[in-house]
Amino acid sequence: MLAELGDDGVRFADARTLKAYAGSAPTTRPSGESLTVHHRKVKNQRLAAASYV
Repeated sequence: MLAELGDDGVRFADARTLKAYAGSAPTTRPSGESLTVHHRKVKNQRLAAASYV
C-alpha cells in the first residue's frame, strides 16, 4: 500500500479523501424524494486489491 500511496504526507488531506481514492467510500445519489447508495466503480485497482481482506 505504501508503494501505491507514495511518501507525500500532504497528498491526501484527510482519511475521507484517501478512502474515496481507494474506491471504498460509497456514493449517495439523490433522485427526487429517494436517496440511493452505490458502490464506486472507478477506483485504483491496485490499491483496492492490496487493501482487500
